Amino acid sequence: MFEFLLAAAGYVHPSRWESYGIALVEALALGVPALVSAAIQMAPSLAAGDAALMADPEPAALADGLERLMDSPAGLGARARSFVSTELSWDLILPRYLDKLGRLTNRA
Repeated sequence: MFEFLLAAAGYVHPSRWESYGIALVEALALGVPALVSAAIQMAPSLAAGDAALMADPEPAALADGLERLMDSPAGLGARARSFVSTELSWDLILPRYLDKLGRLTNRA
């Protein structure tokens, strides 16, 4: 699968409701330029990091996004890879996760 993604011109994640797609994160981690639905939970973070192109999950907006993806800005793939290594690292995520688990267990 990695060979397929690495050979791809881009990755498109047009979902309306999916929050953190594993396939999306794998593509970003490999530095594949991505077009992402502005409706997913991770969209604001990706936009803030300039790590992916955004489009509304509507046919016309996605078509425009595909054209932008084919002419993706220089460094988009590198920013995607950097986003995953910094914003989605275990060092950052695990303490947050454990804190939330602790809060849940203290409620019981």
